[in-house]
Amino acid sequence: MRYSVRTSRDATTEACTMTKDAARMTRAGSLPGDSADEEVARLRGCLNDLVGMTALPALWTGGEPSQIAGTLLDALLQTLRLAFALIRLIDPDGGPSLDIVRISESLKGTVGAREIREAINVSLGDAPPHWRPRARMLISGSELSVASAGLGPNGGIGGIVAGSWMATFPVETERLVFEVATNQATTVLQQARLLREHRRVAADLDERVAQRARELDAANQELKKEIAERRRTEDALRANELSFQLTVDSIPGMVHTMTATGGVELVNHQILEYFGKTLEELNDWGVLVHADDRARIIELWTRSVATGEPYDAEHRVLRGDGTYRWMHSRGLPLRDINGNIVRWYNLLTDIDERKRTEEALRESERESRLIVDTIPGLVAMLTPAGEVDFVNHQLVEYCGRTLDGLKLWGPAIRFILMTSLASSRPSPVFRGSGRSSGTLRSNRCWSS
Repeated sequence: MRYSVRTSRDATTEACTMTKDAARMTRAGSLPGDSADEEVARLRGCLNDLVGMTALPALWTGGEPSQIAGTLLDALLQTLRLAFALIRLIDPDGGPSLDIVRISESLKGTVGAREIREAINVSLGDAPPHWRPRARMLISGSELSVASAGLGPNGGIGGIVAGSWMATFPVETERLVFEVATNQATTVLQQARLLREHRRVAADLDERVAQRARELDAANQELKKEIAERRRTEDALRANELSFQLTVDSIPGMVHTMTATGGVELVNHQILEYFGKTLEELNDWGVLVHADDRARIIELWTRSVATGEPYDAEHRVLRGDGTYRWMHSRGLPLRDINGNIVRWYNLLTDIDERKRTEEALRESERESRLIVDTIPGLVAMLTPAGEVDFVNHQLVEYCGRTLDGLKLWGPAIRFILMTSLASSRPSPVFRGSGRSSGTLRSNRCWSS
């Protein structure tokens, strides 16, 4: 069985009781005088030893486990007049155990710490939880009595071994001192282990906090760099946008950019003045297109945005003064290095005057045709290259050919005209009869 480990108060109480019993037995004559005096002196010595052991924790406060173990072994070696004493501390992290050994002067020079460790491993085993409380041990040919005890619950902290030349070791008083010393050491070693764990956790926490602080500082510095870089980028973008806006505003035309999805992005000053709208109002540009052109233009623009094909259309738009004017709209996509459309650049050109001029020319041509058709003669207009450009109605009926058919006669008609003008004689002209073959008739030709 293992020796039970009791508190120093229990051991002191037991020693006092034993001292009182010895004194009572002496008075009663149960013990001889000399034996009684020796017993009382021995018990008083035990009390003094116990008091000394209870004072050790004051020396161990804040100490390392190896320091505590060494001090305890020195005290036991002297108090119990031991041959040797050993404490084996188990590493809580699973590392190798630590042996602290103290050897008496009588063994020094003949036995070393290594031999003592080997003898303990042979006699008791290498695991403190399994050590026997009492045993006989052979060291360098000498037999010693040993007592052992575990440190901590189930020897979880380690174990202590005391060896003596005395065959009766440990007697009752020695056992009391040994148990009290073991108990005191267990308490302080537990505290030391907890303190070391606390320090380790605190150090680990401090390191984590310091590491986190360094990471946060590095992240903060990186964030500052990113913010500074973003500000520089934003400033550069604003400067570029301002420069682009000034450039666009200086163009003598109506220029605007559209997003890749077809929304209004930026317009120059000329567009704002032309339509009398703000940029936000121009986002709904469809309402400015003439109702007769709106569906066609929206369909064309939607197709260009979807396919990336250039946009080109003519349509009417509502100007700021409330009048509709013809506009020529052209748009080209800007692509990135991957070919994706970034935005559209569009140019608006007011072509209302051109449209009016073209309409006036068409009207003039219609009037000219009416005039030529009323001339009582055969009239043809040829281009400088001699190709038939226009003939009056009388010539079409006279020749029985359409305008396209007469265009094929261009070289022949020119030859006839030139010959007739050179000879001042009538020239033969083929007269058709409907779609059938006709006859040759002579006609006089004039050219201007």
